[in-house]
Amino acid sequence: MKTEEKKNVSAPEDYVEKAIAFYKPGVAVTYNVSKEVQKVVEDACSSINANFCHTDLLSDLLAMPCFVYVCDFSKTPPDELKQHYACILEMEEEPNLMPYLLVAEPSVQPPKEVEKYFIPVPEILDAQSLRLLFLKYKALRKRRVGQIRSYDSKLFRLFYILNYLRTNKTLKAKELCLELNVSERTITRDINMLMSMGEGIEYNSSQKRYEHKYSIIG
Repeated sequence: MKTEEKKNVSAPEDYVEKAIAFYKPGVAVTYNVSKEVQKVVEDACSSINANFCHTDLLSDLLAMPCFVYVCDFSKTPPDELKQHYACILEMEEEPNLMPYLLVAEPSVQPPKEVEKYFIPVPEILDAQSLRLLFLKYKALRKRRVGQIRSYDSKLFRLFYILNYLRTNKTLKAKELCLELNVSERTITRDINMLMSMGEGIEYNSSQKRYEHKYSIIG
């Protein structure tokens, strides 16, 4: 058992590089949609040389850098969806850079501040109509990424924090604020996101630091 635990803590050295390589061409993420919608999104992505991934976990959405989210919030518990709406606002991202395409009515309507992140669904939801839509938002995302430094991106931060914790075993949010050019609140939110995804991170309230216990990456 001890041997297995040690193995879980160490991830392949090229894990970060592989992850960045996957996201670099652009990614469309689907959440809780049917197999048919997944296939349409996948075909649209293939036609513009973008990647596609699907998740049934709401917490995954904000952890995945992408140019569009295609979602079905109709069966999402209202309390969870309200919390997600709040997280969208906390991201302080431009609406055009994290658009949501909803294929069904959400279980709870979003506040007006969040509505601007939702884009109209094409009259005909097929690969061709999504292709044109995806090209637009992929280009916007690519332009934005080209304007900012690498450490300003969420993807870089998440992997940087993960590697930092794996190497040093402990972390205080304040330690990375200047280095990553973000607020302590942003670092804390990133760590909480890694925790919600299953990473073995615990907060030591007495020493006011995060401690890395194990990794979900084998």
